[in-house]
Order: sequence, then C-alpha cells, then structure tokens
Amino acid sequence: MKSRRPLCCRSVRSRRRKALEREFPSPLWGGVQGWGAVPVADRQRDFTAANARAKKLRRIQTPAEKRLWQLLRSLEGFHFRRQAAVGPYVFDFADLGRRMLIEVDGGIHDLPEVQQRDDVKELWAKQQGFIVVRIPNRYVFGTGEPAVALVMTASRSLRRSSDEER
Repeated sequence: MKSRRPLCCRSVRSRRRKALEREFPSPLWGGVQGWGAVPVADRQRDFTAANARAKKLRRIQTPAEKRLWQLLRSLEGFHFRRQAAVGPYVFDFADLGRRMLIEVDGGIHDLPEVQQRDDVKELWAKQQGFIVVRIPNRYVFGTGEPAVALVMTASRSLRRSSDEER
C-alpha cells in the first residue's frame, strides 16, 4: 500500500502553488504571460480575413475541387496549395513557385455579378504577376485529362515567357 502524505503537507503545497499562479499566471488559464518573456498574444499568428476564409473553404470543398486536388497532387514537379489566400483574394489552387493560380468554375460563375467579381480578381492577380487558369467543372470529372492539359499548357507558356525574358 502506498502511504499517503498527511493532509497538512498537501494543503501547504497547494497554497504555494496558488501563490505562484497569482505571481506567474499561466497562459492556458487566461494569464497574460507564460514562462517565456513574450506575451501570448504576440506569439500567435495574426490571420487576415482572406486566410480565415481560405481555412473555412478548405473544409467545405466542392466535388469538382476535391477531384481536381487529387489530379493536381499526382503531377510531378508541381507544388499546389488548396484554397490559397493570395493578397485579399482566395484562389482554389495555387502553385506560388510558378506563380500559377487555378480557379474551378461551376454554374454559379455564369451569373453576371459573379463574372464581374471574377474579372476583378483575375485582373488583380495578373497585375501581381500571376497567371490565372480557369477550369470548368465539366473538365474535371471523368478522366480529368482536359483539366490536367489546361494546367500543363499554362505551365509550358509560363516556362516559355520566362525563357524569353532572360
């Protein structure tokens, strides 16, 4: 059998712990500073509105986005991100190394107000030096070859333009 310490020792120890907690509050329980010298709020990353929206959209992808993600991950030499926040906008997929952004367009993109927003978004991206590839939903389903072909064509055109600049 384990011998238990007398009640008086445990109460002294708990009083000491409470005194320490008052002096050095833990950030886990709402204290201002942890054991490090930097306040907790400064150690946490400040997410912009676009980053928060991208995080939310990663959880609720459309079937076309899920399928295209599978296809893009199988491509060699590319590094795509899902729902990437680029500036104030969120793009469905982005290869930042190649400066290529991909948008999957469903039926909602046929509406005039959505087309207008897409044009503004695409214009902003082009001004920042990105190429935007728009892929209709129907290209993604089935074999997905038309979607992959669009990405590869855009990648080749990017390579040609960068070779011409040199």
